Amino acid sequence: MFHSTWAVTVRMEKGGQYAEYDDTMSAVGDIPPTEEHVIEKAKDMIIDAHPEMKAGRVTVARAHEIP
Repeated sequence: MFHSTWAVTVRMEKGGQYAEYDDTMSAVGDIPPTEEHVIEKAKDMIIDAHPEMKAGRVTVARAHEIP
């Protein structure tokens, strides 16, 4: 089992509105998480909290593992 902590910033915009995730995130799984996996999880969290962002455009997508 792999476990890591990531610093993540994802911002989505649609129709002049925006939603953002800018925090740390723990990733646990059977395979080592990648930057793409972590960003996708943050996008899913944004859409869960703000369904109107579903077809929004990602304007910022950064993630790096915290040692």
